[in-house]
Amino acid sequence: MTKRKSSGTYVIDAGYNIVNFNQTAKELYPSLAIGVKCYEALMQGNAPCATCPVAKGVMGPKRYVDPIHHSWETVDAVEMPMPDGTVGHALVFSTGVEGERASASEMSESAKMSGTSTLIFEEDALTGVYTKQAFFHHARAYMDEVPTAQYVIVLSDIENFKMLNAAFGEEKGDELLHYLGQYYKEKSKGGICGRLTGDEFVVIMRVEPEHLCHEAEVLAAEKEMSAGRIGSWNQDNGTSPRETKNTDEASKHTATVTEDWKKHWIDAMTKEIEANSPIENVIVRYGIYDHIDTSLTMAQICDRAIVAVKSIKHNYQKFYATYDGPVSQRHYRSQLYESKFRDAMNKHEFILQYQPQYDANTRVMTGAEALVRWRRPDGGLIPPGDFLPVFEEDGLIEQLDAYVFIMVLAEQKKLIEQGVEVLPISVNLSRNSMYRSDLADRYASMAKQYGIAPELVPVEITETAMVNSISLKPLAEAFHRAGFALFMDDFGSGRSSLSSLNVLPFSFIKIDKSLVDFIGNPQGNKVIETTIDLAKDLGLTIVAEGVENEAQLEFLRQKGCDIIQGYYFSRPVPVEDFEELLKKRSVPEQRVKLKEA
Repeated sequence: MTKRKSSGTYVIDAGYNIVNFNQTAKELYPSLAIGVKCYEALMQGNAPCATCPVAKGVMGPKRYVDPIHHSWETVDAVEMPMPDGTVGHALVFSTGVEGERASASEMSESAKMSGTSTLIFEEDALTGVYTKQAFFHHARAYMDEVPTAQYVIVLSDIENFKMLNAAFGEEKGDELLHYLGQYYKEKSKGGICGRLTGDEFVVIMRVEPEHLCHEAEVLAAEKEMSAGRIGSWNQDNGTSPRETKNTDEASKHTATVTEDWKKHWIDAMTKEIEANSPIENVIVRYGIYDHIDTSLTMAQICDRAIVAVKSIKHNYQKFYATYDGPVSQRHYRSQLYESKFRDAMNKHEFILQYQPQYDANTRVMTGAEALVRWRRPDGGLIPPGDFLPVFEEDGLIEQLDAYVFIMVLAEQKKLIEQGVEVLPISVNLSRNSMYRSDLADRYASMAKQYGIAPELVPVEITETAMVNSISLKPLAEAFHRAGFALFMDDFGSGRSSLSSLNVLPFSFIKIDKSLVDFIGNPQGNKVIETTIDLAKDLGLTIVAEGVENEAQLEFLRQKGCDIIQGYYFSRPVPVEDFEELLKKRSVPEQRVKLKEA
């Protein structure tokens, strides 16, 4: 028997909010997410689980029935001090061997001990479909019935469900969920339907021609079948034993029918939901995982459908995506980056590059922005656009933010000790980091530890992270009181610029490259000019990003822009090269030329 024994850890604060977890925990429980209460993420509950060792005050390891995987696991809740002085817990669990599943009687006994009933593990009270843990159990049994068959998972996700709840009220939101649950249950007759999280439903079905065509109402495919050109699919490879064409043509034909099913089934559901939904204009997107690898756990199988639907989030031209090709490659790459993160931190593979900034009039260097790069063991660089979104999604970006900040502090301290006149080096804060109420205090404490004045390490907050300016006001004011200068980064690329300028204590505004690129266009010129005038009236220092030519520089200078950042003066450079620039800082007779990073 192959062992599945593995150890995972997730950390919760005193309010049961998840603050960290390791890769194993995420693999076993994909619904884990930073900032979400553990009982909401794992059990869709509204209070701590009845058997929770933290709630019960249980000391030392104890064996429990895991209702999600229907197996035994050992859990130990270890007290941990939190940064705010409260006491949280690290939940350390180890799973048993594959096949050490809890029997029905053990599940029932566990339910009795916890004060619940087995019905709670089976049916979602609001929607009437299987709960997540029940779906995992029944879907696995469903696949085990015909192990040689091919299966497809379809996962639905409501676009902006939280906003719909806020706009129409929770009662109307619950009505929508109930409607969708019953609708998907009806559409998946012959298969299994469940509710994974708040607004995510999942269906598993066998890939059989008559089933697919019936469910999708693919009239063209039915016509072909009646003409005897498709026949019954072979469940091992999806080709037709009665197909008279060669194998390549048959496989192509089969793939076309499968894509037709996806498109027609999704289109049919979209139209029916639009016509009958209790909330108008609801947008539902779907993630599809077909040709399922049945050796994976049900959590992993569903995770692949989740990855597919996330790949089209906010894409208003696509309503479904399949876990294949580019999507699966991105998923594999994401998993690889996540698994390598800790090792990369320990081996100092994350390195700094600085992009210098220059006075628009004197062309003297005034500072720089710190940018993180990932240098592989072979010396190659992983593009930040590849790994940063992954870390933002899984919560690792908070650790990377702090790591970069510490590296900048250490570099500033080294230069000061060498007698070099240092300049401000700004650091970026991710959206995830900004939800920590103690962040400003932590950063101020780290700066004090290194003996660096806060004004030498300004903080950049992206405009897109400021969707809710009011909620960020206490944090921004705390940074301001601690002596940090605040940059509004990427001004012009998001939605909340003007309200944020009115509410938050910024000292600098960085005009985004997307606006700079339109210099030379009459409307583009007017937008830049108006932005600069507004910033000047508010007493802000203006930085322009992405400046690449003399014409852009001259226009910005004439309109009153203070600082220039971009390839015209310098690309991001290694810290060592920046040190040399700093040591011989002077007014350049021509633009600075540095080797491309």
